[in-house]
Amino acid sequence: MLRIVLKDKKGVTLVEVLIALVILLIVFLGLIQASLLSIDTNAMNLLRDEAVRLASDTMISLRSSPFDDLNRDGATPDAANINFVISSTGTAAQQLNAVNLGINTQKTVRNILTANYVVTVTITDMDASNKQADVLVQWDYKERTLANGSANAHRVVSLLRRI
Repeated sequence: MLRIVLKDKKGVTLVEVLIALVILLIVFLGLIQASLLSIDTNAMNLLRDEAVRLASDTMISLRSSPFDDLNRDGATPDAANINFVISSTGTAAQQLNAVNLGINTQKTVRNILTANYVVTVTITDMDASNKQADVLVQWDYKERTLANGSANAHRVVSLLRRI
């Protein structure tokens, strides 16, 4: 009777189990890589959405400013173009610009990512009653940083008219 049981082998050998485990490992590694890429893309989209919101808030603030004092510093501009930078974590002048326009450029997105945005505003006189406002929002994410000159960016351009 013992010979009949050994003769009729229908089990799985250890080599077959190891091969199946290696195949499963390769499949799971691919799934992990895909999920990491998905998380990274989702984080980048969240940061970009916040930059779009910040650019929109800045443009709304510029539109609600007096036409002759768009940066709200109280000074009369002596040049046709006004350039200023808004940053909640930058120099004292950049922080003052952020306070004057009521804009916070340090944002926490979904309690996960904290990003420092730098907003550069350029106001160009078109004529006596028209100005062009250019708002450029830049932020760092992973290897794309302001320091190496390849930061992520979003730009909004609008015309402002004297009413």
